[in-house]
Parts: sequence; structure tokens; C-alpha cells
Amino acid sequence: MSRSGRGGSTLLEMLVAATCLAGASVGVLAAMRFTNDRAIIARNRTIALQIVRTNIETAVGQAAGGYLTAGTVTQTLTTSGIPASVTVTTTTTAVGATDRFTIQANATWTQLTSGGSSTQTVQLNTIARSLSAN
Repeated sequence: MSRSGRGGSTLLEMLVAATCLAGASVGVLAAMRFTNDRAIIARNRTIALQIVRTNIETAVGQAAGGYLTAGTVTQTLTTSGIPASVTVTTTTTAVGATDRFTIQANATWTQLTSGGSSTQTVQLNTIARSLSAN
């Protein structure tokens, strides 16, 4: 019987098929690792955003009560969810009249991923007015 009549595969065909499958598997695994890294970064940014939002709301409440003063407060926090410490800086600046303030809050942390590390920052700004100054 001739080779063309048999239904088998040669060793070379099997090696080529295995190489193609291995290449595709490496690509899929790299995409999964990238997606997982981005999901972790997004989760950590959400946690940091909540921290910053809380600082902004606290400052707005202090402004409304007439207790806010211009200045900068820096805190280093360790919170569940973000594996590294988060540095939170809240800067309050009086604008024109003493009853108006700009409030800027930043959270910065080092993000570790499978590809290395990077510095991540979340920033919020707002304007507040002291209600007790009326």
C-alpha cells in the first residue's frame, strides 16, 4: 500500500502541530496575565479613589462647619485590598475670600504586577465654601 493510501500522520506533521499549539497557548497565557494585572490595578484604583473621596468629603464638611483651614496633610495608610502602603496628601488652599477653599486630594502607591512595578496616582479636586461665614 502506498503512503497516500494510509490515514496516519508523519512525525514532522505532529511536531508542526504541537509547535502551533504551544505558540497559541503562550499567547493566551500572556493575554490572561495582562488582563489579570489590569483587573488588580483597577481594583486598587477603586480603593484609592474611595480613600481620596472620603478625605474630600471630610474637608468639605469641615468647610461647611467653618473648621477648615488652609494647609497640607499627608498620611501613609495601609489598607486591605492594596498590598502596598498608600500615601494620601490633602491640600487645602484659601481662594479669594476666607470662606472659599480649593481642596485637592491625591493617593499614591506602588503597584506590583507580573511585569514589574509602577507608581499609580488618583487625584480629586473640589471647591468648598464655609457656610458659617454668612
